[in-house]
Amino acid sequence: MSETQTRVLIVEDNGDDAELLLRELRRHQFRAEAKVASNIDAARALLSEAAWDIVLSDYNLPNTHFRDVVGAVKGADCDMPIIVVSGAVGEEIAVSLLREGASDLVLKHNLARLVPAVIRELAAAEHNHARRKSEERYRQIVEATSDWIWETDAHHRIAFYTEPGEQAEWSDPLRSVGRTLWEACGIDVEREAHWARHKRVLDAHEPFRHFRFAYRSPAGGEFHVTMTGTPVFNRKGAFLGYRGVASDETLVVETYLRAERAEAQLRSRVF
Repeated sequence: MSETQTRVLIVEDNGDDAELLLRELRRHQFRAEAKVASNIDAARALLSEAAWDIVLSDYNLPNTHFRDVVGAVKGADCDMPIIVVSGAVGEEIAVSLLREGASDLVLKHNLARLVPAVIRELAAAEHNHARRKSEERYRQIVEATSDWIWETDAHHRIAFYTEPGEQAEWSDPLRSVGRTLWEACGIDVEREAHWARHKRVLDAHEPFRHFRFAYRSPAGGEFHVTMTGTPVFNRKGAFLGYRGVASDETLVVETYLRAERAEAQLRSRVF
């Protein structure tokens, strides 16, 4: 039984059948504010006037294809579920309805399935809406940050990166899809102890924080980059690669080095 008011739009040209659906909702004490549209034009008008939680629709409306109903509903709210409530339909039609956008199919001679189906689809729609909001929030954060988000495959090769608005020269190694970071930087990992330690961490599939390295661009500029990464595994525990962020710390490092040089000069003058 629903504890909140649910706005239900019924698209049904048969008044008696529409009343059966309303009676079934009331019989289960399902708290619903419902309106009936007898044709696609009335449905479009109601969809444009108010927000709805779910649509119950016959699939065989006069002069209307079910795709028209789906288009109107999804145009109003892409997460809004549509349950087809109809008479006997063949398996081929049932499959076609689901492919065209129906969330479920309830037969009119078996309305005992209606309220459970409505509750299930409302929960699924809420989950989809929350996921969509989370993805949008993530996208906005990515667009706002100056950091780069990257992924590697199981062999530590760059597989994906998200690029901020500006084409940062310091990020050149992260654009080297299909190569490891040390390959992109021209590093002999066997000879560089700093990189060798980092590779051992990667090979052990351990998380790492603030791995710092210097990179000289083709134009001759030197950049200082810091990376943080987390290993990614599938359900069976197989290692898939790393996912993490990278930041440009060139200004910080240069400021620190200038301060060190100034302090060294001051000491040489004093002593």
